[in-house]
Amino acid sequence: IDVLKEAVADLTGHIAESDPTNEYARMGAVAYNSKTEDSDKQSISWTKSDVTDFANSLNATGGTNSEDAMKWAYDKVTSTTEINAHYSKNGSKKPSTFIVFMTDGENSTGSSYWNNFADRKTLEHCTSAKNEEVTIFTVAFQAPQRGKELLSSCASGNSYYYTADSADELKQAFKDIGEEAVQTVTRLTD
Repeated sequence: IDVLKEAVADLTGHIAESDPTNEYARMGAVAYNSKTEDSDKQSISWTKSDVTDFANSLNATGGTNSEDAMKWAYDKVTSTTEINAHYSKNGSKKPSTFIVFMTDGENSTGSSYWNNFADRKTLEHCTSAKNEEVTIFTVAFQAPQRGKELLSSCASGNSYYYTADSADELKQAFKDIGEEAVQTVTRLTD
């Protein structure tokens, strides 16, 4: 969890640096374990440090069920509220949207039926997001094979799927994702 906190801080710092006037990049976050509660969600805002603060408050507990978290992320980045926020700030009617989906495990709800259900629903939300032109980056951090397969399927393509087996690889994955996102912001501001 400490390495994740560092990686998130690097990512948000990189994006904040590329958008010093807070006009183009909005960020939010959602954490998950066995389930996703309201307290596991950080609303999308122009203030990138909110995501860093949110990540710094996380504790690793419970099992893994990514279904609700992916649905929340998909709903938020494709909402009319998000589109309107960009339009009123920078005139964009179709902002580029990204989801970064990371796990260090596999969906483990306590039964194989519900594990498979969680995988299937997570994939449905990923597919819905991609159908709405949301770019999904995925990072499997020391994840077992089933977790890697889920994230590989959710990613927007092979170049958007990362595996990391060490702290340095995790931080590098988030750095690469940040650089890709920053290229989009740079294209908008140039």
